[in-house]
Amino acid sequence: MSANILRGVVVCCLVAGLAGCRMTEGQKNVAFLAGREVPQMASHERPAYWGTLEPVSGVPNFARVTDDLYRGDEPTSNGMKNLAGRGIKTIVCVRALHSTESRTAGLGLQYEQIAMWAWIPKDEYVVQFLRIMNNPANRPAFIHCYTGGDRAGLYVAIYRVVYCGWTKEEAKREMLYGGYGFHEILVQYLVPYFDNLDIDAMKRQAGVE
Repeated sequence: MSANILRGVVVCCLVAGLAGCRMTEGQKNVAFLAGREVPQMASHERPAYWGTLEPVSGVPNFARVTDDLYRGDEPTSNGMKNLAGRGIKTIVCVRALHSTESRTAGLGLQYEQIAMWAWIPKDEYVVQFLRIMNNPANRPAFIHCYTGGDRAGLYVAIYRVVYCGWTKEEAKREMLYGGYGFHEILVQYLVPYFDNLDIDAMKRQAGVE
């Protein structure tokens, strides 16, 4: 990719991200969502052990990963209430400049923020996520980004390898083709990062046995 094209991609993502921060609750940035998504795997080909998509009011794209981790779109205030009602203990938001903590008020939910731009994954964020998940008091947790597909998908893939014993290839297949809406524009950033991630080093830094 040329430098000019790369700069254009970064600018587009930055504009979309900043615009998303100004959206009112429940709205999405249409320009960003217009980007093409990686094709979803046909339902009859989708392994049953992948995350289970379920309808939850106020939480689009909601899915059970395991009994300890759930994923989805950014919840509305009503969605947060429904998550609390399902026994979720911790909300993990992986957006850079946007917080959903105010929507958890009075619900008894713990809140954790991992301030990550979708095109700039960093090891320190992975360590932070693993430390959150390594504490039994934080589980079950619900992780969300803007659409519940890209950044959330990366962390779920890492979780699959660390806690579920999956290979990177299988975790990557679920991340891209599981039907969560992974955007093609971000494949060039998140997939190479995941492929090259030193999982053992991340586990050591996070204190994961």
